[in-house]
Amino acid sequence: MKISLTLAILFAASVAACSSSSKPEASDVEPLLKSSWADCPDLELVNLRKSNGIARDNGKYEMEITYQLRAKKDYSAGEAWYGQTPCKSQRMYALLASNAKRDGSYGKDLKAGATINVKDVYLMVKSENGWIKQ
Repeated sequence: MKISLTLAILFAASVAACSSSSKPEASDVEPLLKSSWADCPDLELVNLRKSNGIARDNGKYEMEITYQLRAKKDYSAGEAWYGQTPCKSQRMYALLASNAKRDGSYGKDLKAGATINVKDVYLMVKSENGWIKQ
């Protein structure tokens, strides 16, 4: 009885492990996102989640994610949007501004704790080390 219970638990764990990696999750892109937004030290990535996904040909998977960027300190509208203060990188500032325009916060004061909603799509491919962005 003890052996069959152990085997049943091992089988269930292996099935769960296989099925959990059959589709990418938001956690698969989290390190990439955190690294990208590191150029914006006054913004914190929060509420990352997978909002949709579609299996594509050749083992690829299109994953839609949403997350928020939360301000760590207060910025006036001039500082936040015209002085490019929250981001050191022009590329990340442009991405921040485009998302802020989409959610209606662009051009307004950015107070500590305020969030900017971000929605993005990643094409993922499964590698030997798990899912990676293509």
